[in-house]
Amino acid sequence: MIGIIALPKRNKGSVYPENYVKWVESSGSKAVVLPYDLPKRQLVQCLNQLDGVVWTGGSIESATYSHKQYVTYMKSLVTCFETVKAYNDDGRYYPLFGICLGFEILVLFSKKVDVNHAFDNMKHHFRDSRDCIVLKDSRLRDWFLPLEKKMVNQPCATHHHQFGFDIKPLKGITIVSTDKDFINMIEYKKYPFYGVQFHPERPFDAFSEKVSLHFSLFLKHECEKN
Repeated sequence: MIGIIALPKRNKGSVYPENYVKWVESSGSKAVVLPYDLPKRQLVQCLNQLDGVVWTGGSIESATYSHKQYVTYMKSLVTCFETVKAYNDDGRYYPLFGICLGFEILVLFSKKVDVNHAFDNMKHHFRDSRDCIVLKDSRLRDWFLPLEKKMVNQPCATHHHQFGFDIKPLKGITIVSTDKDFINMIEYKKYPFYGVQFHPERPFDAFSEKVSLHFSLFLKHECEKN
């Protein structure tokens, strides 16, 4: 079972992450939606019963949400990050996969950025495009070798985001791919933590659906090691 931490709704409760549920379950995995505001103890109990966890895309840093919702959500991700990191340190293989916003937070947490100011050091981009993917040596590249040549030459990833990280070395992280002037895919060196700036859960044609499924299968394969 793979957990998906949901975003807050504008007024109350959590948004049901339908696209992410479908994406996780496209490989035959079972998706479990976790409300963003679960009490810490309950969140840890839930994580212990799962095989992996997904952080979704979104715009939690925008004016759409209250500051309280923002901080509650970020603190839940801090709890998740610290919990699954501890599992891995203790020898339990526990994957974490971040998409768009989730990817950004994985990068920021690697820099130990305070949750109240997590997005202050990001560079603005305004993008809405479909891009090819050029992979560098990594666990992810090993998984995508059968599709790699076509991924380099054919658009297969959808971008819907406003922020990006400049291409600079990240401590403890392998930069798996870049898109022009910013990073769009990473994996942690010590932990099975992965992040993509684009949206594999939003395929737009037959080949992007194949790439989307391959990402879901990769996550399932990683979670089976738990």
